[in-house]
Amino acid sequence: MLDTGILGMVVHPRRHTDVQNWCDRALLQHQVLVPEIADYELRRKLLHGGLTRSIANLDRLEVDL
Repeated sequence: MLDTGILGMVVHPRRHTDVQNWCDRALLQHQVLVPEIADYELRRKLLHGGLTRSIANLDRLEVDL
């Protein structure tokens, strides 16, 4: 289960390649859960900051789940 801190690192993959690699492995094993509140909080922060690429990464993560 990812909280907003880890989830934020996952949607900024260039800064946190180690976390992205871990998440990719966990996704392959279907071991990733994202609480709705974590998605909401992070999405709100990304929208406020105008971080459209990170929002797109978050959207792709939801599809992969």
